[in-house]
Amino acid sequence: MSEPKKPKKSRVTKPKAEASQTAKSVKPKTAKPKPAKPRRTKSKKDSSSGQSSEFKFTVLKDTREQKGWDFPEMKEVALVTGDYTLEGMQNTFVIERKASVAEIAQNITEERWERCLDRLAELPFAFLVLEFSVSDVLAWPKLMPAYQRAKVKLNGRYILKKLLEYAVNRNIRVIFAGSKGQEVARSIFKRMQEWQEKEISPLP
Repeated sequence: MSEPKKPKKSRVTKPKAEASQTAKSVKPKTAKPKPAKPRRTKSKKDSSSGQSSEFKFTVLKDTREQKGWDFPEMKEVALVTGDYTLEGMQNTFVIERKASVAEIAQNITEERWERCLDRLAELPFAFLVLEFSVSDVLAWPKLMPAYQRAKVKLNGRYILKKLLEYAVNRNIRVIFAGSKGQEVARSIFKRMQEWQEKEISPLP
């Protein structure tokens, strides 16, 4: 006789846990506050010139200088050489100003100008600030009236040659500033004041 078949065991399926019970609680992400960037503070500026007023200096102007530049803190004194310098730096640096090509063309023919150049060359920092451009020099004296041109002895190329010789042979810093002569001079004063502060600052 065949043995009776055993009844199959029914599989019991466990009920799945509800999503609300099994799901992990997720905390909402909160954005980390970004560190605030430091703001750049602008230095105070002189309302009349637009230049930074953090540099304070007293300009010395030669009493023989005609017209020329004006600065807030300025004294007129008799300088040995040059037209401008800073108080306390007379033996270190000066600025010689030339207002036109005609002026430097006249100077080149004078012996006293050579003596002035000798004194400028003895200083550590001597600047020749020209209130005209290289184009103005090279155009000399073509733009002059014909009756005046006949009296001129020097041409523009010769004047440019002499100016470059001052820079090479006498270590005079020649700057063609055009109409920005006073602005260039102000920047030179600031750079010289920075240099002086480094020179007198105590060693670490």
